[in-house]
Amino acid sequence: MAEPAPVVSVVIINWNSGEDLVPCLESLAAQTLAPAEVLVADNASADGSLERARARFPHLIYLALGENRGFCGGANAGIARARGEAVLVLNPDTRLDPGFLAHAVDALARERVHFVAPKLLRFDGKTLDSCGQTLSPVLLQVIERGYGEEDRGQFDAEGPIPSACGAAALYGRALLDRLAPGGKLYDEDYFAFREDADVGARARKAGLRGWYEPKAVAYHRRGGTRPREGKFLGRAFQVLGRDEAVQYHILKNRYLFLAKNVSIAGLLLRLPALLAFDGLQLLVLAALRPALLLRLLAIGPLLQRAWAKRSERGERDQG
Repeated sequence: MAEPAPVVSVVIINWNSGEDLVPCLESLAAQTLAPAEVLVADNASADGSLERARARFPHLIYLALGENRGFCGGANAGIARARGEAVLVLNPDTRLDPGFLAHAVDALARERVHFVAPKLLRFDGKTLDSCGQTLSPVLLQVIERGYGEEDRGQFDAEGPIPSACGAAALYGRALLDRLAPGGKLYDEDYFAFREDADVGARARKAGLRGWYEPKAVAYHRRGGTRPREGKFLGRAFQVLGRDEAVQYHILKNRYLFLAKNVSIAGLLLRLPALLAFDGLQLLVLAALRPALLLRLLAIGPLLQRAWAKRSERGERDQG
């Protein structure tokens, strides 16, 4: 007899999402496998998006957090309240195919699968956004597989995956019980960006496995392009075109990830490449955005906490 489908909670993290939140909720309402509950964690939005969602879907659970706690704090607040045997974490700028949850839950039911990465496309339905995440072997950059590529079926094979893009990721209760005491799945020192790769690294340390399921299809508004991963200068400079607050969190979280998840031997092995790559970024910041560089130089306490967290359970480091 087939195992019963797990009861799924959905947690959406909202912060001034404009007109995106209601269509996202509509796509959840159209699922062939209905979620047991939907929780909207709102980071003090001021654009009316929360009010429009309440008016359209008054029966959902709304968590008004009163301040912007970032993606990590908002998601953790929702996960702490979620009752499901699986939790789908969603950005509001996503839309789900009607069979998304059914396919993702089927993948989660596989033996030794603890989280699921879906196939994310852009809204044009032709451009890939993320087919799960990997790390580049030398620079340890987070790579969204397929990012910006035309979908030609090149990522239509299911299989193990190191981590799932936080825009849409399904986590099983076994993983949450192991990695998220009190609902704190995401490291709130990250605030936003790269927190999903951190969860993947912690899952691997704990012997938990992720799975990429291409039949679970969703669409993500994330726009823009970036250079191909192999272009050294392009990759070093791509973050510099972002908003300064976004730049800060992306760069800060890179260093937190390295301190928290990479072995000393792995860091030493890659040291020349890391010094060249990250040194180039910092030199450009010193010339173009010295205030941002000063903020980054002040993250010592965060790095100390990240280093302390790496050995909380004596788990194996990445690299």
